[in-house]
Amino acid sequence: MIFCLASWIFLAVCGGAVGSAILALTQNSLFSHVGDRVVTATWLGILGAAALLLGLSVIVPLSPAVGLSLIVVLHSCCILQQGCATGF
Repeated sequence: MIFCLASWIFLAVCGGAVGSAILALTQNSLFSHVGDRVVTATWLGILGAAALLLGLSVIVPLSPAVGLSLIVVLHSCCILQQGCATGF
């Protein structure tokens, strides 16, 4: 049970970072509440990672190592972006 909780927390943090970078790229200031922006950023990040994994599955077979490496690469690229840190 603790493994599932840790996995979801890891996915939410990485998805939030990726989604925040996507929102920073689009320069979207439509959200008046911080909670709305957090939920939208998390969903955008998870959907973006899922779309990339779907495209990647055409080229290589997916494994936990491939999925984890994609998440780590996306997360590190989004953390290095300027607007991501000030998105929330």
